[in-house]
Amino acid sequence: MKSGKKPTRAQMEAISYAGLSADKWLVVKNLSDELHLTHRETGQVKVIAN
Repeated sequence: MKSGKKPTRAQMEAISYAGLSADKWLVVKNLSDELHLTHRETGQVKVIAN
């Protein structure tokens, strides 16, 4: 699995809007309509609308 990167400010807002804690999630893939995230501690993967 690819390593995640720290989210940008706009990505943090999208993560927070989805009800997640932005400091616990890393961005694996940034598509035009969705974000692929992985949890820093557990490795859980989520896809949210952008």
